[in-house]
Amino acid sequence: MVSKKHPEVIGINGWCNDSSIIVNSGVDIGDISDKVCVVSQTTERQTTWEDVLTKVIKTSKEIVAFNTICSATEVRQKSAEELSTKVDAMVVIGGLNSSNTTKLYEICKKNCENTVHVENVLGIPDTFIKDKNIKSIGVTAGASTPDWIIKDIMLKIN
Repeated sequence: MVSKKHPEVIGINGWCNDSSIIVNSGVDIGDISDKVCVVSQTTERQTTWEDVLTKVIKTSKEIVAFNTICSATEVRQKSAEELSTKVDAMVVIGGLNSSNTTKLYEICKKNCENTVHVENVLGIPDTFIKDKNIKSIGVTAGASTPDWIIKDIMLKIN
């Protein structure tokens, strides 16, 4: 979800004299002018970008669009989506305030009800590990999650 308080969004809005329309989907755009520039947050989901562009194309006559979605983020999101459909539980590792990690959590939670978002090994509930109904656990992590945190969590869930 795009946050108006995210540093990247604040920076882009600053270049627009704080006049941006900041949205989370094509649904919440509202009225826009005939001439617009559309910019994606680097961690945005490709499907959200496409939904927004579809709405903008229907209402505006002149459009300049900058898809700045990071390709590594897009690949990570697709992998997390695929993995979360195949496991009994998912662990999403990364900062609770991280935009890209939050998006990974949202993607996984849609497909796998047993999804947790943790910053470190202390966030993994023991009941989550000891649940006899959970036979497979998928793991994904945000882009800036340190390897040592991922390794600690992998050791705990194995």
